[in-house]
Amino acid sequence: MRSRQDRWIPARAAHTPSAVDLVLISSVESRRWLKRFGKPDEVRESPKGRLEPVKIGGATIGRAVFVPGWRWATSLQPIVKTKSCDAPNFQYHKPEDRIIPTASMPICAGLLLDQEAGVTTNATKSSGEAQAKRLERVYEELAKLLREPGVASRLRTPPDRNEWSAMQTLGHMTEMIPYWLNHCRALIAATGTPPTFGRTHGSPERLTGIAHGATADPDALLGQLHEEVRAAASVIRQLSIAERGKRGISTERGEMTVAEVIGSFIVDHAEEHLAQVQITLRA
Repeated sequence: MRSRQDRWIPARAAHTPSAVDLVLISSVESRRWLKRFGKPDEVRESPKGRLEPVKIGGATIGRAVFVPGWRWATSLQPIVKTKSCDAPNFQYHKPEDRIIPTASMPICAGLLLDQEAGVTTNATKSSGEAQAKRLERVYEELAKLLREPGVASRLRTPPDRNEWSAMQTLGHMTEMIPYWLNHCRALIAATGTPPTFGRTHGSPERLTGIAHGATADPDALLGQLHEEVRAAASVIRQLSIAERGKRGISTERGEMTVAEVIGSFIVDHAEEHLAQVQITLRA
């Protein structure tokens, strides 16, 4: 049992916008402990999930990580041999999570939940809002960067012989966001066997986007990127859980859901190129 003096301090990790660490400070009998979920005492793996327990001040607190498709019946029941959890749960759900219990009552992100024993939950993580916000932040940071004094003279200068200039990178971003979003639409519309999707570095549309960036007007290209980000963020927010869960076969990474395609090929990809442009223009 936690002491009344215990404190939970959520702290957003710097290396990834979606990662949340939890610092635990416990004060019991004039003694204090500080531990982080980033270094759990152990990791308990299960299909489509894992539990990372941290022991502190005589108590055990665990961080559970579930990917879409996690269900008690298929992920834990075969291991623990019970139809539901035998222990009561006191839970905190991260802002980008949605957990839907069998009673079909959605639990709001950021909510504290006191759950009795015998209730099962299934993970149907919906991070559309978080993904949309991350993508919008990429544009905001790029727009702010391009307004910095002295940047205009370096927009078309690559940092090295075999690297892109900032404008070429922006041209690629303007092309790749709708490109991968169209693939997501195709996966959602597909029936039967999950379709195969992907492209190579030499794909014509990819090269065209890079070439367009090399010669485009900076303000016009930034405006075009703004429109692509705005349109993509709107679509990402409106996708249902079922749509985000549709699958396809990536020629590069194998089976992926629509949510994973958005996360990897659009949002993560855009953030990587934001960092690339920042290094190029501030070098």
